[in-house]
Amino acid sequence: MPAGIVPGNTAEMRASTLNSFTIEFFDPEITTLQRWLQRLEGAFAICGINGTAKTAYLIHYMGAAAFDTVCDRLSEEDPFQATFEAIKAILYDIYQPEPLEIAENFKFHQRKQEEGESIQQFVTALHKLSVHCRFGAYLKTALRNQFVFGLASAKIQSRLLERKDLTFDLAVQVATSMELSDRGAKQLQGTSTAVEYVQAAKKVQKKKTSTDKYKNKSSKTAVNDVTNRKTSYNNGNDSKDVKCYRCGKAHLASKCTLNKEIRCNGCGRKGHLQRVCFQAKDQTNQVEEVLHVEQAEFRDKFEATLSINGKEVTFEVNSGSAVTLMSKRHARALFPGSTIHCTNLKLITFCKSEVKAIGYITVRVEDREKTRELNIYLTNVDRKPLLGREWLRQIRNICTFHSIQTAQIDYVNSSWNTSIEKILLKYKNIRDADFSEIQGVEARITLKSDAQPVFVRARAVPFKLLPLVEKELDNLETLGIIEKVNSSVWATPIVPVLKKDGRVRICGDYKSTVNPQVIIDKHPLPTIDELFTAISGGVIFSKIDLRQAYLQMRVRSEDRDVLTLSTHRGLYRVNRMMYGIASAPAIWQREIEIILQGIPKTAVFLDDIVVTGETEEQHLKNLDTVLNQLQKYNIRINLEKSQFALKEIKYCG
Repeated sequence: MPAGIVPGNTAEMRASTLNSFTIEFFDPEITTLQRWLQRLEGAFAICGINGTAKTAYLIHYMGAAAFDTVCDRLSEEDPFQATFEAIKAILYDIYQPEPLEIAENFKFHQRKQEEGESIQQFVTALHKLSVHCRFGAYLKTALRNQFVFGLASAKIQSRLLERKDLTFDLAVQVATSMELSDRGAKQLQGTSTAVEYVQAAKKVQKKKTSTDKYKNKSSKTAVNDVTNRKTSYNNGNDSKDVKCYRCGKAHLASKCTLNKEIRCNGCGRKGHLQRVCFQAKDQTNQVEEVLHVEQAEFRDKFEATLSINGKEVTFEVNSGSAVTLMSKRHARALFPGSTIHCTNLKLITFCKSEVKAIGYITVRVEDREKTRELNIYLTNVDRKPLLGREWLRQIRNICTFHSIQTAQIDYVNSSWNTSIEKILLKYKNIRDADFSEIQGVEARITLKSDAQPVFVRARAVPFKLLPLVEKELDNLETLGIIEKVNSSVWATPIVPVLKKDGRVRICGDYKSTVNPQVIIDKHPLPTIDELFTAISGGVIFSKIDLRQAYLQMRVRSEDRDVLTLSTHRGLYRVNRMMYGIASAPAIWQREIEIILQGIPKTAVFLDDIVVTGETEEQHLKNLDTVLNQLQKYNIRINLEKSQFALKEIKYCG
């Protein structure tokens, strides 16, 4: 017992324990909850802390943020009255919830050996990723397979594939041995110090001089410098100026352990990294160097802060960039776990040099009124994210750049824009992305008297489209447009149609099942002459696109089994009108004309509505009336494809 503490004095003993108890406060940015709790309970064991005291110490060292969250979860219950295990369970639920097995398996199988990563580091990463994959007895086999698949060295990979009875432990042993032997061979076969420095000096001087006279002079200086440096190295004195031209670290290139097969992400050549690549540095800095020449005070960058996946991200607005760009390192820090998709996109700078695009990730861009999924293309160029034209054109109508500096993007007619925005805000429900049913309207499928049920099995979906089809089926099921059933006497195979935005539209091949046995509605579609007559005399035009119009119309409950879809995942009953039904165009045209009847200077052709007026005021009045009717019937519009207050539009083209 330490001096000065009297046995039996509880207050002093607690003070002594608190003074000897040293552990940092919990920070989820630094460590995981599980490992922090392991260290905490280890400290409990050292200091002899038991019982209810463990709860008090846990509450104290979990930090203010975690304490507030725990209190919110416990509601009116006093956290100091809760058990240690109960608070641990709450913390695990908040900071370390049970991960999804499928997602963890996907991450595991996507893991490859990264640039500059050693064999042992790669093995450690695979072990970490396999924790929540639930491989069970298959663990060692899964680790072996992914280890071999993900190796960066084709030489080691080839050697391992030669082994018939290859185990994970043997694969790691062989790979590590080959990695070490490769490093040793490079050191043994390395060139002399003098030759190496002369070569490095020649490269530098080549950039600085342009005549043979200066080249010879620089070469002599370089050789003298090499001689001096060689002497200092032989004497055992390391120079702080030494920098490997292959990896950039403070050692000679002959002692560098970097794999010679490594390719530079800047120039694409083997044997060095991008951070020491002369060509990559030139490509990255050439434009920024020009900006510092003259009148720099007028060249401040335009910046915009947007909400991406719930995080505030600042972009440099660059209308010269076709797409939105971000460095891979920056993307990993902001959006961990995002899937990188392959791309064939070629990025060309102003000086005609190519910047390699690694791939792209899809993110959720949020605004006060709108949410959209857009792509960010990734590169290895480490600089601030660029907001390109692809985003600028799409987010123009749904968000405001609150943090743009110096200037602001305006519409051609700001007063007109204000009037349109007021009308759209008035009917904000029609812009929602959900697929609520149209109120008071129901589609009816009338079959012939001698109709017989037809069941057609599901057709194979191309492997490239399979993930998109499954995603769309999940989306339609979530929205209530379709619902899973176990059996049906009717079944129609699906036809996936690839859309411009990369998604698919699920249609039914009803021509082989339902269409030959249905009585088709006779309501006619309007002709071009009828449409133009309805909007003749207009001076200002607005075009409203309805969001997947058919899917908003409810099908009569008695007819839903007739439209059942057969897919590779089973049968789905259709609750809304589906694409491919012969009666669908006539049914929709009749109902939308009834909804909008009596509104002047308005024409509708299926899911496209045109509103105009002989004056600007009449146009706004008619537009307000149309939107009011759409909101009354709970019809959703596609704001991205809609156009407002234009002198001319393209319609039915």
